[in-house]
Amino acid sequence: MTLKDLQPLFDIEFNKGAGYSKLNNMKVVCSKVFNYAMKYDFCDKNYSIYIKFGKQAEKRFIHTPFTHDEISALWKSDNPIAKIVLIYIYTGLRPIELTSIRLEDIHLEDAYMIGGVKTANGKNRVIPLHRDILPFIKDFKEGNIEFCGVDGKSKYNHFRMPFNEFMKSMKMSHSQYDARHTFATLCNEYELNDYLVKKMMGYSCKDLTKDVYTHASIERLVNEVNKLPGKDEYNKSL
Repeated sequence: MTLKDLQPLFDIEFNKGAGYSKLNNMKVVCSKVFNYAMKYDFCDKNYSIYIKFGKQAEKRFIHTPFTHDEISALWKSDNPIAKIVLIYIYTGLRPIELTSIRLEDIHLEDAYMIGGVKTANGKNRVIPLHRDILPFIKDFKEGNIEFCGVDGKSKYNHFRMPFNEFMKSMKMSHSQYDARHTFATLCNEYELNDYLVKKMMGYSCKDLTKDVYTHASIERLVNEVNKLPGKDEYNKSL
């Protein structure tokens, strides 16, 4: 196998939406295979060092929030994927976090979910639900949205291509992570409590006395997220 065989494989993954981390891990594996092959004289050259993707893939880490006009267009769309994107925008969830939430951890009556991945602070956190996405979460819980359950990684990967196609149909250019960035941007714009926003997004907070969730604290998180403009405000074209 030469560079002529390898580079197209990386180009295909990049075009599917793979970011720098995934592509770099692929390159590391290729390099180890070549080193092993060279050690035992199966080949005499490590072609993986010539694989290129760095500068292009790194651009995927530059997150651009959805504009108010784009969020308004999402609210007006009848496409089921628009609902999923709006869930991400109004919860600040990482792409894989929504698909990893267990159905029993969705509490519609109190407008919150329990979930999260990646960090100690991000796991098993309270995710307050904005009043206008509660119907979408109900659809999610009842299985009316295609990915629903606990197999987060595969369902997240399964959603990537439909998401990209939907973005093209809406004439938008965004990654799934842009929704999380949008949530943070909206929270700042509408002056939500900084500490509560960190709790919602799973960031660490120094004051451990505030880390115990109670019914009152959950209600406070829900009230805080409801300060963000919803469907009616966007229908009036903010």
